[in-house]
Amino acid sequence: MKTCYMMVGMMLLAATVRGNDRPSNQRIPESSNPSIEEEHQASEASLEGTHFVGKLDLTSLVPQRDTFISFMYIYEDVVIFSYADDNYCRLLTEDGQTVWEDTLQKDGFAYVNQWPTGEAIDLGVYQVIADKKFTALSGNVVYNSSNWHAVDRDGRPIGTYFLTATHTDRPAVIFSYQDNIHVLVRNLRNTSILWEGDLDSVRYYLLEIPSDDTLPVISIKASKPVSVMASCGVMDTYIPTFSGSYTGQDFIMGGCGTHVINIIPWEDNTTVTVVNLDDPADTIWTKTLEDRGILETRFLAGSKGTLLAVYVHADKDISICQVPYLSNGETSFAEYLIRGIDRDGLGLGTEFYVPMVRSKAPTMSEWFSKLHVFSNNENTHVRVKRISKYTGEETQVWAGYLDRGEYFEYSTPSNGIIHVTSTNKVAVQACCGFDDTNPFYGDFYSVGADFMPVWGDFDDSIIVRPDTIGEGLPRDTLTYELEVLNFTYDDDVIDIITTTAQPGWFHEVTDSLGNPLADTDADEMPDVGLLPATVGQTRLRVRVGIPEGTTAGTEDTFTIYGISSNSFNLYDSALVRTRVLKQGLIFVNPDQTQDVSPDAPSALYLLEVLNESNSDEIGEITWDGDWPLRVFDSGGEDELADCNYNDVPDVGKVEAFGGICSLYVEVEVPEDIDPASGQLDTLRGPRTAADTTMVWVHAASDGIVSDSATLVTSFIPGLSVHNFPNPFDTETRIVWSQPDEGEVTIRLADRSGRQVATIYQAACDAGLHTYLWQARSASGSALAPGVYVLILNYNPQEGPARRTTAKLLCTGRQ
Repeated sequence: MKTCYMMVGMMLLAATVRGNDRPSNQRIPESSNPSIEEEHQASEASLEGTHFVGKLDLTSLVPQRDTFISFMYIYEDVVIFSYADDNYCRLLTEDGQTVWEDTLQKDGFAYVNQWPTGEAIDLGVYQVIADKKFTALSGNVVYNSSNWHAVDRDGRPIGTYFLTATHTDRPAVIFSYQDNIHVLVRNLRNTSILWEGDLDSVRYYLLEIPSDDTLPVISIKASKPVSVMASCGVMDTYIPTFSGSYTGQDFIMGGCGTHVINIIPWEDNTTVTVVNLDDPADTIWTKTLEDRGILETRFLAGSKGTLLAVYVHADKDISICQVPYLSNGETSFAEYLIRGIDRDGLGLGTEFYVPMVRSKAPTMSEWFSKLHVFSNNENTHVRVKRISKYTGEETQVWAGYLDRGEYFEYSTPSNGIIHVTSTNKVAVQACCGFDDTNPFYGDFYSVGADFMPVWGDFDDSIIVRPDTIGEGLPRDTLTYELEVLNFTYDDDVIDIITTTAQPGWFHEVTDSLGNPLADTDADEMPDVGLLPATVGQTRLRVRVGIPEGTTAGTEDTFTIYGISSNSFNLYDSALVRTRVLKQGLIFVNPDQTQDVSPDAPSALYLLEVLNESNSDEIGEITWDGDWPLRVFDSGGEDELADCNYNDVPDVGKVEAFGGICSLYVEVEVPEDIDPASGQLDTLRGPRTAADTTMVWVHAASDGIVSDSATLVTSFIPGLSVHNFPNPFDTETRIVWSQPDEGEVTIRLADRSGRQVATIYQAACDAGLHTYLWQARSASGSALAPGVYVLILNYNPQEGPARRTTAKLLCTGRQ
């Protein structure tokens, strides 16, 4: 079985149609290992992929009603889970041969890794067919270091009922998205309870899996939607969003040890922020991604065996995957299997951006990564392009038509993003691995695993879909598109009735053009008109308006029922959920400057915290500065308390819609400042030392810093630093004075305190100094427009080190 992979590769090479896949020199993305990236870029032009179109034998699917089917490339095994009783399931080869068949009951599963003769399953393309709903976990489930997110019976990664496999001695993680969620986890092999407990919103539970010689399989049932990451590895999975798919703007995720995070932006100029879930004040990084479809790849560095959990927010739609895309070179290897995620976020779609990684390790022959595109529709036009990892150039690999059961296979030895577009929905799978023929790894064989999408026909029923969730601000009106389908055997008029959760909200259901629904059968209920039997369908437009002044976090559930006029027992509903976002931010102001002297060695600043959001918030206060300080409440006598007991002082609850609280900040001059050591700065006046205290405010509900106030306290005379011109665009002159000889380091930070660049570092004599700076960040890129803080650290040969700051305004390159 292991040698079959090499034989398949050789056969494909013999039948190759070479693509124009050569890069040109454009921009080179960031890399954690420049030497490896340079080697790959230099050799990439000589590496060409192979592609192949195959055909699955689907004759066994006639008739095609009441069946569910999934296509997949299997490395070694597959686990099939049943969500219904008396579910006849089969695993078939590409030519229609049955490898395995069985009738599974609800909560039942089958681990399939052998032919009927007892031989191991060969590498290749397979199909899983079932009479009722199922899910299939494909790849190499038992022996791999990856993780995957479980999906529910509808293929969604957030839900209330999951069946999944995981790994012995590897924990699973349950993430919650609402408060007061009760969770029950059972071992499917013996129905024993592994864990039962409660979770609140944006939290997680690390589920330890007991050691066993068999593959652990579990069920997870929750009172409200959760997501489940099985095996807690370091790579291989897409991350679900709060809205229940894999594409959106808010994510919580985690991994054990150092792992890769790949951001796929679906829009240009998308800003992404990553925050430590266990420490909301810890912003790990933030960046604006300029180009749609171009990955931003980072390491998340955690401790081995310890979960590093983060919250990711984007201002536009993104997807997140953990394919090891950051750096793979001549002495490194990749192993993964992952389904592609489309623009709509569930794996059956018409556009995908899929990262692909070459793999090579010491004494090991190079293994190509593989891509499969599966079609379940006739006459589907598919276009496959490759975006070079090193240049960003997009070149076409293949374009053609796929019918139902046909698939496109592409093997590539080079790193890049595969861009797939199609006229009908397709499924995409990517994988890379190695086998036990390699003497360096001995008997070790590994690749990833993932749940593959399932195409399904439905029972004799009415369908209203999909359940959907949206987010908006007060006074917004959101529009949703729904589909109504008649899967019965008779023509039928489908009546529409609705129920709402929030009084005072605007709700409207119309046809797809926005016209009111008529009552075509005169039964005093609006309907969608007559739908033909067997997949008659129409579309609805649903509009939901959020009233002005609605509190953030409020959620409305608008239920749309489609009811058969032929039989009231045939009906379905779709849930349209609308969540109110927090509108506005919490602000702290104003920025202030005070001078102090030996006679008056402290400065007292009055600040105001303003809540302009639509939710009551506890305004939490943090600060950073070198000089001693104390923070007092609005009375100016008592130091700030910790009202919500999270070890962060706060100003208490600030009312929504313009509530204000005040506080006092007292900054004291350190005792070691010498008032006689100043030197005259002829451009600004005498200074000996100055301190910049940054006071940050954030809402306790999300932990994201909203605003900051800058308090500059200067001791006369003192050390000084400034720049001119200010504002500036491409360059500015830094001017500073120091009282004695000593080491000087001048750095630049943004308003959040993140270091942007080290401008100057050297030993200097006493006196006035200047340095012409070209306004570039530490990476060498042009400084982005904005307000920055210039920080001068001064370390004299004798006496204490000191620091002073100045504010800069960069207008950017014109």
